[in-house]
Amino acid sequence: MPPRPSLAQRRAEKERRESVCAAIVCDVLGNGARWRRRDLPGGQPGLHDFDLEFSNGHCEALEVCAFTEGEAEAQRDALDGTKLLESQVLGRYWFVAIPDRGLDLGALHAGSFLPRIEAQLVVLEGHGRFEFDRADQWTLMLTRGRNDPVVEASRVLAEMRIQRASSLPPPSGCPPTIELQVSTGGAVDPQSVNRAVEDRATESGNVSKLRAATHATAGHIFVPIYFGAPMTFMAVRHVELSSTPTLPPEVTRAWVIGGSNGVLFVEPPDSWKSVPYSPLATSNPENWQAR
Repeated sequence: MPPRPSLAQRRAEKERRESVCAAIVCDVLGNGARWRRRDLPGGQPGLHDFDLEFSNGHCEALEVCAFTEGEAEAQRDALDGTKLLESQVLGRYWFVAIPDRGLDLGALHAGSFLPRIEAQLVVLEGHGRFEFDRADQWTLMLTRGRNDPVVEASRVLAEMRIQRASSLPPPSGCPPTIELQVSTGGAVDPQSVNRAVEDRATESGNVSKLRAATHATAGHIFVPIYFGAPMTFMAVRHVELSSTPTLPPEVTRAWVIGGSNGVLFVEPPDSWKSVPYSPLATSNPENWQAR
């Protein structure tokens, strides 16, 4: 497993992503817009990320705040290096579908999660069952009885939030193994992007920073949406956004980038618009940096 990036490396990557967002905004707004970072390491706390300085001398404030799904990200971190378990007691290769959040992180960290799954799969194999579906739990109980070992093993798997499991004879040269596979489920919701933007736009820290920028004539919030929030990421790309999010008065315009080719922005009461931006904004955001 590659070493985890250091705090300094993570900070540098975060600042790079923020600079890209600022460059995109400057490119779209035009009028000589340039970004100047206000939130500096060791600097005054509570400052917004950037000033946007225009050739006519006026200034606007920009705060960049990515939309993330903290619970899902914590679970993915806990799963690092723990997705496979070679088994000495199973006879098949099992693919086990888990949700992208909501598992017992303590069990994942302690290494007890996969062995507990293994114990239930041993029961299923011993009774000639080579798959599991959480939706079948009640049918199994009605047909086999509440105290049947297969019913009990299925109940434990369901309580562990296992969605499905299927198996096959181990491929040649491969031992019996359990392999966890993350299943996000859900559907692309046309309002999911609005909810993501509203979540970040109304966050108290972001509101306070933009409110304190009394020198600025407008306040912007940029919400990058990365694949760590998969359904919202897909919504940016595949859903035509027609409604307008509800933004606090401190936010004049909201910006979103995720799976789309351009950038989306909204300035209530107008609806969302999608516009292209220069590819140099992502490769050379410093081109839009104030000197």
